[in-house]
Amino acid sequence: HTNLDASVSGTWAALLELLGAENARPLADFPCGGMGEMTPPVPGAEMAERLKRVLGSERILSVGPMPDKVRFVAAATGAGADAIDAAQAEGAQLLITGEMKYHEALPASFGKVWILEAGHYETERPVLQKLITYLQFRADRVQSKVEFFLSQVQEAPEKALKPGMEG
Repeated sequence: HTNLDASVSGTWAALLELLGAENARPLADFPCGGMGEMTPPVPGAEMAERLKRVLGSERILSVGPMPDKVRFVAAATGAGADAIDAAQAEGAQLLITGEMKYHEALPASFGKVWILEAGHYETERPVLQKLITYLQFRADRVQSKVEFFLSQVQEAPEKALKPGMEG
């Protein structure tokens, strides 16, 4: 789904829109991520809580220095830790990604951009409703009797583990 990740109306754009960011645009050196502006700026702790709320996620990991207020927020959904340098270069105070490896998080913890890791599944799911709307529009235009639905039973793989299967 890399094309959806790189689209200006794709995964990163859907997440920024859900957070209330304005003026969203792609990151210059990382096409699968984008940046938007929070107007007015949002206190860092409130931003983390907002992210948890809009994603319905209980697990948000924080890496690096939390700013007092977040004005510029970048998003690289899924496994988007490769966007750290691009987000920092463009002045993002916060980068939201789905997952990071230890060796990505360690140097980032000393960097200038605050990173919130919110889950691969959780950060990519917001685009699905936009995708369904688009597909339904296209099907309706050709008078197809297809109806698209967003699964209400699918969940993040790690939530699907049964007790005793954790490792």
